[in-house]
Amino acid sequence: MKRHVMVSLALVVLGAISGCGESGPDLSSVTGSVLYQGNPAAGALVIFNPVSGEKGSLKRPSAQVADDGSFQLSTLGAADGAAPGDYLVTVLWLEGGGGSEGEQGLGASQRSKAGGPDRLGGRYSRPESSGLKATIVAGENVLPPFELK
Repeated sequence: MKRHVMVSLALVVLGAISGCGESGPDLSSVTGSVLYQGNPAAGALVIFNPVSGEKGSLKRPSAQVADDGSFQLSTLGAADGAAPGDYLVTVLWLEGGGGSEGEQGLGASQRSKAGGPDRLGGRYSRPESSGLKATIVAGENVLPPFELK
C-alpha cells in the first residue's frame, strides 16, 4: 500500500511538471486488471503507449497493479485516466517491487538494480512485441483483464 501511494504521488508530481503551461488532453476514466497465470499481478507496472503521437512523450498513461489485480490509469494526476485512442500496452513486474514511473526509461541492468529482474522475463516489456493492446474511448472505460502467461 505504501508503494502504491508513493507511485501515485510521483505520477502527480510528474504530471504537474510536464503539464505546466498547457491545457492538457481530455482524459477518460480507465480501469482494468492484470492477471498472471490466473492470479493478480500485484505490484506490476502497466504502461499504455500511444500508437500514434510522440514516442518520447512523458504523458504515457500508467498504473501500478493493486493486490486484487486491478488498476486505474493515471496520465497527469492520480487515477485521472487516459486520452482516447489506441495503445500498445506493456507490463513490467520487478522482483521485490513493482517498478515506478521513473524506471520506465531504465535499461535492463539498471532496472535490476532498482528492484530486481522482471518476473515476466521481459515478455511484455516492449510495446511492439507485448501483444497487449487497448482502445480507449471518451467516457468511462472498463477493460477486459490482461491475462499474462
